[in-house]
Amino acid sequence: AGGDGAQLLSPNPSPLALSATSPAAPGRGQGARPSSPKGTPTRRPRGEASTISSTSIEVTRFVRSPSIDFDDNLHGLLQRVVGAESGVFVLSLLKEVRPRLRRMLSDEDYRPFDEYFMDAQLAAEQLRTLVYRCAAPLLIRSDRILSSMEAVNWDMRQLLAEPHDFVQEICDRCTHVWASLNNEEGSGGDPEIRQMPALAKEQVWLECCQAVFDTVLEGFSRANAKRVSTEGRASMSMDLQHLQVQLNAVHVCRPPRGKAYVDELIKAAYFGEDDVVAWVRQNHEQYAFRDVSRLLSAVMGSMLKKKKLKDTLAQVEELYRAHPSVSGLLERS
Repeated sequence: AGGDGAQLLSPNPSPLALSATSPAAPGRGQGARPSSPKGTPTRRPRGEASTISSTSIEVTRFVRSPSIDFDDNLHGLLQRVVGAESGVFVLSLLKEVRPRLRRMLSDEDYRPFDEYFMDAQLAAEQLRTLVYRCAAPLLIRSDRILSSMEAVNWDMRQLLAEPHDFVQEICDRCTHVWASLNNEEGSGGDPEIRQMPALAKEQVWLECCQAVFDTVLEGFSRANAKRVSTEGRASMSMDLQHLQVQLNAVHVCRPPRGKAYVDELIKAAYFGEDDVVAWVRQNHEQYAFRDVSRLLSAVMGSMLKKKKLKDTLAQVEELYRAHPSVSGLLERS
């Protein structure tokens, strides 16, 4: 890819992480027409437009081939980035030649390419998102976070002055991840990680933030299966607030399902029976059935109300089954 002899996803050394940059002036960048030898004017084929818009392609060359050994502190993040961003780069090449092919081909011949391009665009974007989304729980070590949260006794009678230890554990890990993405001194990360495109770093961080709040939500939800006091729920909200502040201090952390999303589930546990059922009916499309069922069990879980709880859970389950758009939330219960 590009004019320097580098090859995309070659089995030889120097695989690439690649990304498209903003449009450049005609005649500049990798997508422009190769220049003629010095002193020789460039000749255009007859009928070709005098000006061709070009997209500058940024090519990042790595010194060595990334191995498939993920036994490192970042779980093979560099290798994952190379694969995901190379797919996006292929898409940028197709996008570059698309207008020229449109001029050269008949409508009948162009249509299959256009359909392929649209499919490739969707696939490349989804692949990038899924690669980073799958890496995020590993990067933040979500399994360790859940273990720390399960060790907390939420049936407390007095609020703590400081957040629980798992909050600092999350913040320390996320600080390390962000420092490694930027190859900061002392991070112990791969020096080549600094060559990641800026957009890729931001997306990895966003997915890590989302994984953090998803993991914390799961930890709080599991606590609902046990006994949680009013002070315990207040402590959850305090931990959540402290977590948001510390993550923002590392780098802006605003995932789609963040602090407010988790806090809504915490506050719903303060409701009475009728109010919590109404809340579930209004918000069931936003939460997994396992989280909703644990919430209902916490509010309505006394022995005297066991039959009512069973009937309510059956009704809520039907809500999930009745809407195809949220049926997946039921399957992950």
